[in-house]
Amino acid sequence: MDRKIVAKVECQSGYSSCDHPNAVWWQGQRHLVKAIMAEWRTPIEKHYRLLVPENMVFHAVFHMKNNSWNVEKICFENIK
Repeated sequence: MDRKIVAKVECQSGYSSCDHPNAVWWQGQRHLVKAIMAEWRTPIEKHYRLLVPENMVFHAVFHMKNNSWNVEKICFENIK
């Protein structure tokens, strides 16, 4: 696994801020979100498992206290 990094995530706001991630920036490249595979929440964070068209999967965490994102690449397998 790659290490977590502070990242840029583009998202659409819904009921609350950052409800629907649309794109993830990883290693200087923009990756559109193909699907939100899972999402869950803690009292201080929002978590998303994101599939991008390049068949990479990312775990993105939005920290509500300081409005920042961390992104970790968790899979580089061929996912359908």
